[in-house]
Amino acid sequence: MTVASYSMVLCGSSDDHRYRGRIEKVKFGVPINEAFAHDIPATLLMLLLKVNKDGPAKKDIWRAPGNQAQVRKLSQVMQHGRLVNIENFTVYTAASVIKKFLSKLPNGIFGRDNEETLFNSASTGMDIEKQRQVFYRIFGSLPVASQHLLVLLFGTFRVVADSSDGHSNAMNPNAIAISVAPSLFHTCIHDGRTARVEDLQRFKLASNIVCSIICSFGDTKLFPRECYEYYARYTGRTLRIDENRMFTFHNPSNRRARGEEFSALAAKCAGAYSLAAIHLAEEASPEPTPTTSKPPRGNGVGRAGSLKQHALTQTTDHPKRSVSIAAKDPYPTDLRTSVSCDF
Repeated sequence: MTVASYSMVLCGSSDDHRYRGRIEKVKFGVPINEAFAHDIPATLLMLLLKVNKDGPAKKDIWRAPGNQAQVRKLSQVMQHGRLVNIENFTVYTAASVIKKFLSKLPNGIFGRDNEETLFNSASTGMDIEKQRQVFYRIFGSLPVASQHLLVLLFGTFRVVADSSDGHSNAMNPNAIAISVAPSLFHTCIHDGRTARVEDLQRFKLASNIVCSIICSFGDTKLFPRECYEYYARYTGRTLRIDENRMFTFHNPSNRRARGEEFSALAAKCAGAYSLAAIHLAEEASPEPTPTTSKPPRGNGVGRAGSLKQHALTQTTDHPKRSVSIAAKDPYPTDLRTSVSCDF
């Protein structure tokens, strides 16, 4: 399933008030092992792919909230396991539901102990390579479904950050990290009404960790290759390795010619067909009779008359050619052997 086909998976008529179909329920507020019985629930996966596809072109994605009524409605539909057409919801609503799901996970997606380990590695001024090794070890200890969710999340963050200049979405890695850090690291959220200095420091550390992971996405020492392949497969991208031993993701090249290019190629081949017909017609007449004709036109090629009189049209393998026409000439000329046109 690729990002291009996500809208075809979960579809339901907007006129049906009673949904008959049922899919896997998305459980909010339960431990990660209960929320992901097998893998990422289908509806949550589709929301991730929607943001991955449409998010880079949206300003303030992951920061601007979605419509709260739509967020509640979509969350309820997901919890009841009903079919839903995600195209009826904006990408901001999809991002808000994803952040809501992450913020409802008890102890966060990493867990308190793993969060503390990451905070210690960032606060002690550890080398960036060693910090990646710490994250790699923590990431490998998580369930497979959590790994898939995280690689999709940070891959989407990276796609949005890379488009901050071209699409002017104003979401560079720092802005994304500040917007999503509380949803990923729960220990940086203060419990009381007033934020303490320690809470602000932990929030800054969490933002720096998320920003570092976003900027390092694609590093072979950050996520396992299997997870990068999972991300590439579900987002419809091709996975490559550059000269710096970094995984890069590219949209598959579209080898179909555009309409204008195809028209130009067709016109070129049509011209080749006409010139070949004239050339074959001239070779077919051994001794042309002297006739008075008009001088040739600007390109030096005169009219050769109707194609019905040319040997080029006298072939028996064309489905629209009559056999009686081809019988008039014992040596018909096959178009396939006389004219070549490479698109």
